[in-house]
Amino acid sequence: MGDPNSSIAGNVHQPLQAHSMSVAHSSSTPGAYTIQPGSQTVPTSGGGATVVNLNRLNLVFKIDPVTFTSASIVSGTGSGFSGTPVVTRVNASGAADAAGSYLSLNGGVGTTIAGASPGGSNTSDAGLTALAGATFTLPSVQVVTTSSNPAVYINTDGDAGKYANPKNYMTFLSKATLFGTQYAPTMCLATDVTPRTDSNIGSVLTPNGGAANLHP
Repeated sequence: MGDPNSSIAGNVHQPLQAHSMSVAHSSSTPGAYTIQPGSQTVPTSGGGATVVNLNRLNLVFKIDPVTFTSASIVSGTGSGFSGTPVVTRVNASGAADAAGSYLSLNGGVGTTIAGASPGGSNTSDAGLTALAGATFTLPSVQVVTTSSNPAVYINTDGDAGKYANPKNYMTFLSKATLFGTQYAPTMCLATDVTPRTDSNIGSVLTPNGGAANLHP
């Protein structure tokens, strides 16, 4: 759901496109997993507005803190966006935390939407940015664990499992023009969601077919 800051535009409830994720690992390193987000194309319009870009792109994964060892951006992966991607271990509030149970893939400290982590903003461009009409692919993330079983998930814990919540697995700030520049914090769940009304906000949704469980 897109939630425009301006009062001249209403919320946009729209399943724009499918979002894919692939996971691979080497038999020689059974505890190392490479997660690759699929490509997506930025729309050029929405809710009556002309889209400029999607910025403050942020993905959140759940990990097993007991078996987690490290996470890093795979060099040379990702395309179609600007900004420098980082992967940070965070807690349920989105704050950097060496003991956290989550990983955030974003453009650096404070480059998420407000509510997704401390320092986020809903009124200015920052972080990972993809222009209208562009097809972008976020970079691969390698997660190293001490487990031979997959231990990485799309985050649907707590508030992250609620529709239109800034803790959702995928969030970004949509920038568009409609009687001037407009910003809309946009929140996406890892599940198929039909258009919903404001009365549904806060409901907890379960991913279809175990979609939150990432495995090779």
